[in-house]
Amino acid sequence: MPGGYVMTYANPRRLGTDEIPHVVNDYRVAAKNAIEAGFDGVEIHGYLLEQFMMDNANDRTDEYGGSLENRCRFALEIVEAVIDEIGADRVGMRLQPFSDQLDCWDSDPEAVGLYMVKSLNKYNILYCNMVEPRMATTEVRQQTPHRLLPMRKAFNGTFIAAGGYDREEGNKAVGEGYTDLVAYGRWFLANPDLPKRFELNAPLNTAHLPKDGRFALEVVEAVVDEIGADRVGVRLSPFADYVDCWDSNPEALGLCMVQSLNKYNILYCHMVEPRMAFMERKHRMGFVDEKRQIPRKLFSMRKIFTGTFIAVGGYDREEGNKVVDEGYTDLVAYGRMFLANPDLPKRFELNAPLNKYNRLTFTIPDPVVGYTDYPFLE
Repeated sequence: MPGGYVMTYANPRRLGTDEIPHVVNDYRVAAKNAIEAGFDGVEIHGYLLEQFMMDNANDRTDEYGGSLENRCRFALEIVEAVIDEIGADRVGMRLQPFSDQLDCWDSDPEAVGLYMVKSLNKYNILYCNMVEPRMATTEVRQQTPHRLLPMRKAFNGTFIAAGGYDREEGNKAVGEGYTDLVAYGRWFLANPDLPKRFELNAPLNTAHLPKDGRFALEVVEAVVDEIGADRVGVRLSPFADYVDCWDSNPEALGLCMVQSLNKYNILYCHMVEPRMAFMERKHRMGFVDEKRQIPRKLFSMRKIFTGTFIAVGGYDREEGNKVVDEGYTDLVAYGRMFLANPDLPKRFELNAPLNKYNRLTFTIPDPVVGYTDYPFLE
């Protein structure tokens, strides 16, 4: 830090069971203060509530951990306290059960969402505002996942959907009864008169995308100038969130980069599927339907890139063959499977069994274990 100062932070810890009522009361007091300050109502949401609700983050063993009912108890106690203070007609709640931000996610987000909306019904709150699994909009049209319908059907009050909607998709979702209302975030930031623009179907200001790729493109240009474009490939992972390094609009970042790379005519672009870490975490807890599900969010980038496109991230033999055959990508790359199977192409050709990789040996000092000692096919 400038001046030689070092930032220090307290180590995170679980709230003590005896501390939780005090935090619940903080929400009650905040709601009371909001109404006294002239607000019409309050919306309850926040990462703290999700840390209790999500089974990957909540490892408590008291009445606030373990079962789905226990994990949601804290959030519902807050709802009840706020309603008792200011009335149900002034309370809404925002839920994002599909979120996986900052390593906080749930192995069954649909179950979390359904349990919460059913529990909220008895309180008759004003609305429930729920976020779609993928909340990103870009200049290139994206497809909204539309996975909230079971929750919308289960909730008795006004249901608001959010996450990646534009004017057309929002009108369609309301018109078809998928939701009562649609909420907009980034579009509203860039267009303070958004309702008027939607009414007139007027052009929208686009959210400013910083020139995040300038340094990377300067590197590409220098390398291409030195050795030639036909010897250069680029690997991009715009969806990564390793070590707290992530982008608020990864689709826009990926699209911006591949569009910029086109002018260099490089050999290939190698891009990583989103939520690769999530798939690994799911692996530790058990596969979804005994098979990992690949998000497949690279197609918009693949369509724009004019060279060879390589996808990577969680693919097995079957899924890799499928995405190549369907034109989703030109090639598929494999990492951990190749570490554990130095003859992977031969094993894929024969559909032979694979050695299982050992994650614990990925980042260890000498003696090297797990890179040179995996067996070949006999």
